[in-house]
Amino acid sequence: MDSDPYSLVLVTTTLAAAGHPSRNDFFVKMEKQAWTTQDKEMRWWQMDLQTAEATTTALSVEMTAYALLAHLWQSKSTVATSLPIVKWLLRQKSEGGGFKTTQDTVMAFTALSKFAQRTMFLNDEDQVDVVVRSKRDTIRELIINRMNSEILHEVFLPKDLDDNEFEIFVRGTGKVYFDYSEGYHSQRTPETPNYYSVNGKVGSCFYKRYFHLW
Repeated sequence: MDSDPYSLVLVTTTLAAAGHPSRNDFFVKMEKQAWTTQDKEMRWWQMDLQTAEATTTALSVEMTAYALLAHLWQSKSTVATSLPIVKWLLRQKSEGGGFKTTQDTVMAFTALSKFAQRTMFLNDEDQVDVVVRSKRDTIRELIINRMNSEILHEVFLPKDLDDNEFEIFVRGTGKVYFDYSEGYHSQRTPETPNYYSVNGKVGSCFYKRYFHLW
């Protein structure tokens, strides 16, 4: 099974969900087959097969989603160990919010939803208020809590955004994750794409905390 990463990930996830006594042994084997970026920020699993790129990508997403579920069902696993997997999965999303195929999209959203349940809001009363603003006015206001944390909240930026700048104000208790994407309806991208730089700082306001991106 060590030579078949897909089967190993699938069995490990099944054993972790069932609480099987051998789940830790399989978990260690699965972890040894993980791929990691040089900066340790992202982790994923993939098959070493000479197949089409689209199939390999879809299979990698599905395997990584299973691995994330295995992490969430492991009692010793933490948010810190799961977050690099989440980051890689989020990086694979298409502009429309899905992935390559129906199968990997279902598994990825299942795993990400489970991660959200475990980490984003620990109490029913926890809530995060999000305000997206341009230089002139408010683009969108969102209230995110345990009831709607599994829903993908999308904000479409106006085409006439001043200097391509916008701000995101976040206040409350809980965790939210931001993902920015830009698409072009043409065969070629502009010679000078409108890249956005993101800077953040954390401060306190009375008993609440806020996160400011600009």
